[in-house]
Amino acid sequence: MIELRSMLLVVAALLAGCEGETAVPDAKQTAAPLTIRNDFHERMLALDDLQRGAALRRAIRASKESCDRVEAAAFQQDHENLKMWIARCQAAAYAVFLAADGGVQVRKCSDVLSLGLPKCDETAMAATTG
Repeated sequence: MIELRSMLLVVAALLAGCEGETAVPDAKQTAAPLTIRNDFHERMLALDDLQRGAALRRAIRASKESCDRVEAAAFQQDHENLKMWIARCQAAAYAVFLAADGGVQVRKCSDVLSLGLPKCDETAMAATTG
C-alpha cells in the first residue's frame, strides 16, 4: 500500500509534467475545520428563553459577576472549540463561552477585544425575561 505522502508526490510529479502551471493545493488549505460536538451547547439551544436566561445568569454569577436578570441573550458564534453566547444584564453585557465538557468562561463584553476574543454583537440578542 502506497503511503498518502508518496501518492501526493507522485500526483505532484505528474502534474508538473503537464503543460501549463498547475498548483497542488496545500492540505492545510483544503481541510475542513475540526468541529467538536458540544452537547452542553445543544441543551442550551433546546431551552426556552426564560430557562436559557436563567442558565446564563447562573453562569455569570458563578463567575463572580453581577447579574440580577438576563434581559436579552443569543448564541453568537463558534470560537475555537467553544460556543460563544452573549447575555445582557442590567449592569453589563457578557460573553459566555461554553466548552464541550460543560466548562464555562464568562467575560464582560467591554473586555473581550482586549483579551483577543470576538467582539460581542449585542444587536443579535433576543429579549428574554430570565
